Amino acid sequence: MGDDPESWRLDRGVKGPLLILAHSGRALAASARAAGHTPLVVDLFADCDTRALGGVWQVRSGAEGGFDAEALLQTARRVIDEHEPVGWVYGSGVDRLSRVISDLARRCRLFGNRAEVAEICTRPRRFFSLLDRLDIAYPEIRWDPPREPGWLIKRGGEGGLGVMVAEGDDGCAGEGYYQKWLPGPAYTLAFVAGGGRLLWSGFNRLYTKAYNSRLCFLFAGAINRTGLDAPVRNIVGEYARRLGKYLDLQGWHGLDFMLDATGHPRVLELNPRPGAALELWEQPGWSALEAHLRGCEAGAVRARPAGGVRAFRILYAPDSLRIPEDWRWPVWCSDLPAPGSRISAGRPVCSLHAEGETVGAVENILRQRANWLERRLFNRTTAEVDES
Repeated sequence: MGDDPESWRLDRGVKGPLLILAHSGRALAASARAAGHTPLVVDLFADCDTRALGGVWQVRSGAEGGFDAEALLQTARRVIDEHEPVGWVYGSGVDRLSRVISDLARRCRLFGNRAEVAEICTRPRRFFSLLDRLDIAYPEIRWDPPREPGWLIKRGGEGGLGVMVAEGDDGCAGEGYYQKWLPGPAYTLAFVAGGGRLLWSGFNRLYTKAYNSRLCFLFAGAINRTGLDAPVRNIVGEYARRLGKYLDLQGWHGLDFMLDATGHPRVLELNPRPGAALELWEQPGWSALEAHLRGCEAGAVRARPAGGVRAFRILYAPDSLRIPEDWRWPVWCSDLPAPGSRISAGRPVCSLHAEGETVGAVENILRQRANWLERRLFNRTTAEVDES
């Protein structure tokens, strides 16, 4: 798809500083750096490895843990005025802030979906109405509290923080809704769209982490293998094509879905922007964020070279934690908090990475690395780090 270099070459002016807005911008910044751009990151964490990639501005969180929209807007405006980026990209946490997207799109070239598209994808009543119009299957939903067990309540929020087991009359004001609980893993179709077409796609299986009996679905990573059969992949690909054409989707997306009792895919949500799992598809000479930019700019994406099995897991703190001042992170960790940082119980500590030839081998490496970190960090030991 678009193998001719002339079909995907961007305008000369696109190489240069690129503004990235996301709850955690490290993966996007690393992909931008790999493609030859200078990342200017505005996020909530300003992790050590993000700082090593380019300019970083940390923005305070709002009342519900996401961005304070006004603080984000003011910081992004200042970065645009002072550094004149060639464009900007939004990731997690910004797709729900349509006013921010609209404002910044008037000031700096947006590589991604316009505010109207992001608003459709993040407003459940509008999104599920669109799925009905496009004949796309999704789990049973309702807007009033269910009387029987087996339902989830979804109130939005990133990383599964807005998904809980419904118990009694929880109340579902605003954009919240109830969804029938489907057992089994969740998956994502990662895809790049542009010009009304799907330009590239790949499937991930998602990991989740239970924090307590009700908060069972924290996003905990992903692997770029699924074991899904061809009919399921074809159906989900067709769903993505319908959405891409109808919404004129631009760039990298994630279409989350699960399988019902009959094995039929049912869509959970469409993330209208690049997500953390895009780094599973990075290859030397092939940047996922560059594919996003090229999809938006040229409606064509250079063919991606074959790669191995890759996965990452997010390590959550079971209790309040302080990172030791002399702590040295293994090379297979990312999203690194600074020495001395305090991390509250239930919050992410870092991400762990592994790659190999088989799913079993990669997931075993992840378990071993998670156990290693948990023993040393959570038990407050300071054993020497094996950085192999």
